[in-house]
Amino acid sequence: MRLSIIISFIFLLVGCQLTTPLAPILNMPQTPKLNSEDIQIQYVQTNKEPSTQIKSVQLPAHKITTKQTIAFDLSKAKVDYDLAAMFNAQFQQRALLPVVDTTNAEYKLTLNKISHEKGNETHFEIKNKQKLKSIPNKDFTVKTCASLDTTISLRLTHTQSGDVVWFAQGSINSANYPATPLVYKLHLHQEITNKQQVSAFITNNNTEEAREVRANNEVSIPAYNIATLTTDLVKVSGVCSQIEASDLSEKISLHLIKTLVNKLKINDIKI
Repeated sequence: MRLSIIISFIFLLVGCQLTTPLAPILNMPQTPKLNSEDIQIQYVQTNKEPSTQIKSVQLPAHKITTKQTIAFDLSKAKVDYDLAAMFNAQFQQRALLPVVDTTNAEYKLTLNKISHEKGNETHFEIKNKQKLKSIPNKDFTVKTCASLDTTISLRLTHTQSGDVVWFAQGSINSANYPATPLVYKLHLHQEITNKQQVSAFITNNNTEEAREVRANNEVSIPAYNIATLTTDLVKVSGVCSQIEASDLSEKISLHLIKTLVNKLKINDIKI
């Protein structure tokens, strides 16, 4: 009996010595530092529209002097802003006196035409591409935007004689209007794209069976894959959509009227 116990103990001891120790538990690799930043992108126009077109012809038959009265015929204006206020202000600055009486005023200004129409597409590209080397999505390096064509035509008549003393026309595309720069912003951030796969690898290789295999076969934990992602562009300033371009119609009209009225010579002196 004692001999049997001794023999069993010897077999147990030998068996323990022949058993290979399990490989150590694998731990998830340390998460790397992920970058995140907000970026502003300014665009510059690549296709230049013709600059403001101005034509002004003043006839010498009647010399226009300060303090003379002027009335306005704006019946052809089909706009939703106060065109009369614009003309009043501009001619007052030229020292002429706007009046309502079109019959007895010394001069009558007639609006021949005012139009706001859809213009050609304008094309833009990023101003400084070097700053965006790290951004994977390059779809936004160029942009196509809408524009608005505005035309205003005027005629100034000497009321008593009926003589036309001045006619002028101006046209401008909204891309040439001195508005704010076209600027967008986006959020740039990094993400680990294979974290679940790495976690599954760790779990699968920490079972007892897998640890027995790993005791004699070393394995490598997969490295994290890091992707750089961006949000959609959000406009900060500038004009791009057709609605935004059309919303400039009042400001563009004022700009064009001011330019045209300043062409009118008062006492043969251009102010």
